[in-house]
Amino acid sequence: MAGEIPGIPSELPPRYERPFEVSFGNDFLGRGGATDDFRTQQLSLYGEFGERMLWVVDHSVLTIEEQTQGARVDQLSASLGIRVNEQQTQDSAIRVLAGVGLRRMDDFAGQPLQNGFHRLVGSSIFSLPYDNTDRTMGTLWATADYERTFATTNSGSSYGYWLRASSLITSDGEWDSTVAGYLIADYEDVDLWLGLRQDWREGYDAFVERLTAAEESDLSIVLGIKLGPLILETVQQTANDAPFGQIRLVSQTEDSAQIVGLSGNWSLDAGFALADVQARLTGHYHLPRTAALFPDSLLLEVGYGRPQFDNDTEVYLHNRQLTVGAEWTRPLPDSTSLAWYVSTAAGWREERLVGYGSQNGLRSETASGGVATFGGGLRLFMSGLGNNGALSVQSGVTAWYPFDSTRVMFGDESETIGEPGFGVYVGTSFLFGR
Repeated sequence: MAGEIPGIPSELPPRYERPFEVSFGNDFLGRGGATDDFRTQQLSLYGEFGERMLWVVDHSVLTIEEQTQGARVDQLSASLGIRVNEQQTQDSAIRVLAGVGLRRMDDFAGQPLQNGFHRLVGSSIFSLPYDNTDRTMGTLWATADYERTFATTNSGSSYGYWLRASSLITSDGEWDSTVAGYLIADYEDVDLWLGLRQDWREGYDAFVERLTAAEESDLSIVLGIKLGPLILETVQQTANDAPFGQIRLVSQTEDSAQIVGLSGNWSLDAGFALADVQARLTGHYHLPRTAALFPDSLLLEVGYGRPQFDNDTEVYLHNRQLTVGAEWTRPLPDSTSLAWYVSTAAGWREERLVGYGSQNGLRSETASGGVATFGGGLRLFMSGLGNNGALSVQSGVTAWYPFDSTRVMFGDESETIGEPGFGVYVGTSFLFGR
């Protein structure tokens, strides 16, 4: 949620439940990359447990690109909270949340993440040093939402307004606040909201944080749309240069119940291996389960990436990968929407080094050969897609083991490529034909 207050739940009309949410934010979704700076990327996770408890984890990449003093820092936040008050009637809804947490400023692989994504789409590379910020602070936060319906049509559509206020203060005296007001319309499974929000960021002293806070303090026009479990939102500032947007997936408990045990004819996964960014597209053909050890699906996976090589902002490891294999998926005990998965596959991988910046034009020879891959993690079924399938998100670990490493010449240097690697995998899966 690039531009949002890190460490508190994202905004959502209070009549909606969300046992789990994953958000991807980027300033590219603000004005299409007109300003690639400040809080440039963010990944946020939200979940609920027990009767009233919740948690939030998010990762922000902050950058300032100036000719004389460019710098970057990463921000990692984690919070625990409680639903203080929740009330809902036919025409109104109230939600009040509060919590405590930790926020740390440091190097959390923001540079390879940002540049890896940029190289995938042919965007600019940022070679910025990390500033000397290295500290941890406590946080205290609260949010309040109020929604009111003032008109309902015969077809069931409704119109109303939604008010929100949120604030977070740290033990170092940093204070982030937002107030917002929206008109909201509900058309069956589609919700639209349009309105204004005002942000304030105070008490920041470090260079990157201070300039980011100054740009995030502004009046903005907000347009959001909710299509079932999918939320798209853009926040356009009226004066400053830190607009942002976000893509969010929200779990819908009524649709995800009993979904883990369903089998589809096939499914399609799209995701990324991080921090050495590699995009992956995986097709699954689901098999009838005839024995406990028999796999649930056969898979065909294509991978493509251009991550930094040894964290060098002027050398990138272009790679392509094609594998076939099998996956096992099983529901967690007493769960109807959460499952674990493991997979293994084998195939072909190709790598070469490519220069950028002062080394632009340099290329190494291409090394290719066999590769084995392994993966495992959790898959959360977010929502049914009518009678046609289901939507899920997954996160876990992934590893690849090329059968042979190779020494190649890159300019005047000899480098080794084709080495084993591992990372975190995050993705979305669409199950069809259930």
